[in-house]
Amino acid sequence: MTGAGTLASPGFSYTNQLWSGATRETKGPNGNVIPLQAVGTTFIDNNTIIYVPKFKFLSGHLEFSVDIALANGRFSLIDPFVPAQSESAAGAGLTNTTFVPFGLGWNWKHVDFQTSYAVSAPTGRYTAGANNNLNSGYWTNFLQTGATIYLDKSKSTQIS
Repeated sequence: MTGAGTLASPGFSYTNQLWSGATRETKGPNGNVIPLQAVGTTFIDNNTIIYVPKFKFLSGHLEFSVDIALANGRFSLIDPFVPAQSESAAGAGLTNTTFVPFGLGWNWKHVDFQTSYAVSAPTGRYTAGANNNLNSGYWTNFLQTGATIYLDKSKSTQIS
């Protein structure tokens, strides 16, 4: 991802990111591969609305945002020793929604840096024990940060 340390310009903005992932193996709690035939795919469509006020705080720009995500996932597990206990499921819809109630970003000559506090809410469908849940089933909060280093004066070459 480029621009990971760069905040949007002051005002309102919208970004969209489509994440996809696939796997053909299942791992246990210690990271060891479990001998099950597995197929899993996930698509997450992140829709983020961002507000950056014009004024500065601690010499940096403030940021407030909300990420409304939609998920579409499928999986199947086949136990070669007990095929009757095989599982498969699919689900699509609203997943966790992430709020950034406070973020700060700084822009210097060759570096942009941002950090923020975020809260993730378990919006969307969740039922304990179900195999087609769309969210984590719990609230969480975290800190996130990013940096963008510009390698030339025009800022067209960067590392994030």
